[in-house]
Amino acid sequence: MSAQAENLERRTEPRYRCNVNVYAQDETMRLGYAIDLSIEGMLLVTEQPLNPEQRYELTFGSNNSEDATNPLKMCAYAMWSEDDDSNGLYYTGMRFTELTATSVQHIDQILFELKEILMARTASVRGHAQSLPL
Repeated sequence: MSAQAENLERRTEPRYRCNVNVYAQDETMRLGYAIDLSIEGMLLVTEQPLNPEQRYELTFGSNNSEDATNPLKMCAYAMWSEDDDSNGLYYTGMRFTELTATSVQHIDQILFELKEILMARTASVRGHAQSLPL
């Protein structure tokens, strides 16, 4: 069983698909982008491998431009990392650590926005399906 599959079994919080740029905490280098997010962690896609079992200081925010002035800074621990031979990218499961109340609020806001987008898409698909002739 791969490290990714083993960690899927340990997840306790739902994850939501996203596309959020993630930077080193000093904000000078883009590490990659998160493709799913929960209150506990994220799946990070990078062009260079990250070291599993290492702590990283990260900066990211929601897709709202208003958050650009208040980026989310936090620490995350790389739980596992795997490469994808087909596209040359690396996938790393990150678990958030040292979360402050402000960090949790910020992540909750991002998750709320992602849930709203998901609900709107689901409603749109359901409405379209109901309008199709049988």
